[in-house]
Amino acid sequence: MRDVLLEIVIDPLYWADAPEIRIEFNRVVLFSGALSQIKKFEWQLPANDNNRFSVFFLNKKDSDTVENLDKAVIVKQLAIEGFKYNSFLHATRYQPIYSEGYYQYANKQGITVEPIIHSNYLGFNGEWYLEFTWPVFTWIYELETNGQGWIYEKNI
Repeated sequence: MRDVLLEIVIDPLYWADAPEIRIEFNRVVLFSGALSQIKKFEWQLPANDNNRFSVFFLNKKDSDTVENLDKAVIVKQLAIEGFKYNSFLHATRYQPIYSEGYYQYANKQGITVEPIIHSNYLGFNGEWYLEFTWPVFTWIYELETNGQGWIYEKNI
């Protein structure tokens, strides 16, 4: 069987209207809607040789950030096949869609704006994602051993 068990815990941060998100696996929408409280999602999904698990933050405006208040989506936990390794979160990427206001601020402050970063705090609209291969246990092993361990060749 080529299924993979995925679990994610997402925490919204907001002071006015709740964050709107969309969760996808290999371009198939699994959830779309407002996130008003911390929520755990869990799915058993058919895997491909190469997979992409994504969370899109959709409704952030510049006016959602004032003084000490913000609107964001925080990925708290990610589990694959029941394993909850921190390395999974470290392997993720975030492609924010920076607002024009932020570009101006960054330019004035001399901040380099990177197109893809590592962050589990989604403070801008954009896509947070994890890419992994099948078989997933081989991918987990290689991630956890940093390519330094021995493993049999896959014969599937």
